[in-house]
Amino acid sequence: MEREYRPKRRKRRRKKIIAAASFMLVVLTTAAVICLAMFFNIAEIKVIGVSRYTPDAVEEATGIVVGQNIFAMDTGRIEEKLKEEFAYIGEVEISRVLPTSVEILVTETEPAVAIVNSQESYTLLSEEGRVLEQGDGVCEEGLPLVVGADYSGFPVGSYPHRLTEAEEEADTDGEAARRAERCEEIMTTIRRVAEAVDVTGFSGINYIDVSDELCTVLLYEDRALLQIGSELELSYKLTMADEVLKNQLPQSFEGTVDLTVPPRAYTLEQSIASLVNQDYWNAY
Repeated sequence: MEREYRPKRRKRRRKKIIAAASFMLVVLTTAAVICLAMFFNIAEIKVIGVSRYTPDAVEEATGIVVGQNIFAMDTGRIEEKLKEEFAYIGEVEISRVLPTSVEILVTETEPAVAIVNSQESYTLLSEEGRVLEQGDGVCEEGLPLVVGADYSGFPVGSYPHRLTEAEEEADTDGEAARRAERCEEIMTTIRRVAEAVDVTGFSGINYIDVSDELCTVLLYEDRALLQIGSELELSYKLTMADEVLKNQLPQSFEGTVDLTVPPRAYTLEQSIASLVNQDYWNAY
């Protein structure tokens, strides 16, 4: 009988321990919930780093409100929402500053290039090719100018060189895909010209003309059209242009410089008034 009694006593003791532990867990969980509800409600929201938008506009877009529990936020989802809604917001980090503050740290994207759509409008693009702004009139941002393309139809915040899933499904004739591919080619040209200018130190370029898919043209000091063809050997071509314009031609030279077949450069002196992009010529 003694052998049967001991296992039963141990089982009763185990049940009591489990019941006590379960009760303590419920008590602690309830206490934690009460503490969260009473002591971790948001009392202050700070938006840091914005200049193109008002802090109030950014705060409102987050959906975060004073009085909300600080742990109830889905910070990742809110960060993505802000980047989608505000084109100039490149990076954003939302931090909980216990016990009752929230900080929204914003890093804004800077425009990298201006597309001259026409004499009446321009489009500002980021380095990644995102449409940051659609502007009226003449761009006065002091940015590199691109002519021969029209981005006026793309909405702010979009990436013209990328198609969304919905756009891909609606693109039954492939027109949108071809347009996106062309925009990607334009962005590639812009980047390669910028890189070559940085490497060679060649300055004085007024605009990049991308109207001809086979031959990119640069305008130098409003007097010389540099026909560079493809972006192959671009740094070498700009070095050639620098040598020809500064050491082999008079400073008054006006005309075209054909750099499409290096190491030769062919020059033709002529008035370029009719050759320069007219939207640029008339507006800038």
